[in-house]
Amino acid sequence: MYEGKDRRKHKRISEPSGVVCETQAKPKATKWHPVAVLNWGAGGLLFYGNEEYITGSHIKLKINFPSLKTPVQCMGKVLRVEEIKSPPMYLVALVFTKISKKDHAQIKKLSEKYYLEHLEGGK
Repeated sequence: MYEGKDRRKHKRISEPSGVVCETQAKPKATKWHPVAVLNWGAGGLLFYGNEEYITGSHIKLKINFPSLKTPVQCMGKVLRVEEIKSPPMYLVALVFTKISKKDHAQIKKLSEKYYLEHLEGGK
C-alpha cells in the first residue's frame, strides 16, 4: 500500500457507500469492466480491478452514485498501480482529468455531505 505524502486536494470517502464503477482501459474498448471502489472523492478514485492498468494512461469511467439519477461518465489518469499476485488483481489510484463541471460539483457535494454526516460525528 502507498505510504508517500498525500497530495489530494479533496476529501476522500473510505467507505464505498454503494458507489459502483466500471472502466474501459483501452482507447477503442467497447466492453466495460466492473471494479471494486475502495475510496472516492471529487478528485478521483482508488479501486481494485482485474484488468491491467498502466501508470500514466487515461481510462474511461462510468460511476454510479446511489443518490444520482444518471451515472457520471468521465476520464481519469492512472497515478499508480500495485499488482496483487493472488488472485491477479490491481490496486489503482487515479485522478479525474475530463469531467463536466456539473458532475464534478455533484461528486464534491456528495463527498462533503457524506463526510459531515458520517465521519465528523454526524448522524
